[in-house]
Amino acid sequence: MCEITITLNFEEIKKVLSSSQSLSKDVDVEYDLPRKLIDEYWDKNLRTVSDVATLFLIAWNNAAFRYGGFKPDKLKGWVEENRDRIDGFRKREITSLNENDKKCIKEMYETLATCILKTKKRQFIAAAKTLHILAPSFFPVWDNKVAEGLRFRGIDADNYVKFCVALKDVLERERENVEKLKKWYYKEFESTRFIYGYSQRTILKILDEYFYLKFTRGVV
Repeated sequence: MCEITITLNFEEIKKVLSSSQSLSKDVDVEYDLPRKLIDEYWDKNLRTVSDVATLFLIAWNNAAFRYGGFKPDKLKGWVEENRDRIDGFRKREITSLNENDKKCIKEMYETLATCILKTKKRQFIAAAKTLHILAPSFFPVWDNKVAEGLRFRGIDADNYVKFCVALKDVLERERENVEKLKKWYYKEFESTRFIYGYSQRTILKILDEYFYLKFTRGVV
């Protein structure tokens, strides 16, 4: 049983995503291009995939990844070691999460966090971002403020697994409303979210934008 239940107000989500501070009104090359390149090179060249993930992280937090002891070869090694696991999750949506996945998610999140950065302040956020960019339909993104806003007690591996389960549960409960939200989103932001011929936004990315605006930026 999941300790945290996430509820979604779909009218509020639309309002927040349509606000003047919305991230969806502008083309997000720092996210869309890595997504496109990882999709293109996943079955061709894992070195390119890890390099793209590195640039994605540097674009998110330049100081931490350029001067914080980050070693790109460690990320490359992690991607190669976990290739089969990642490949399996790339083909799934979070609503398919089952009991057998929990141990794997926890292990991947923990090992990725420690190989990316030494400082705990950023390493778990970076791990979630990296997992998401590699398997965007399965792994969600969060940070400390989002976790706090959703009533989680931290962003460590145990809480991340609970976060995944809570999102799976709400997306299953609200399946019809989720489909309506996706259709609204793709229509509303077609000019900025289809720059590569297809939408880069899974429902997890849409919710990431919403959670970030609401809990991190304080948009209501």
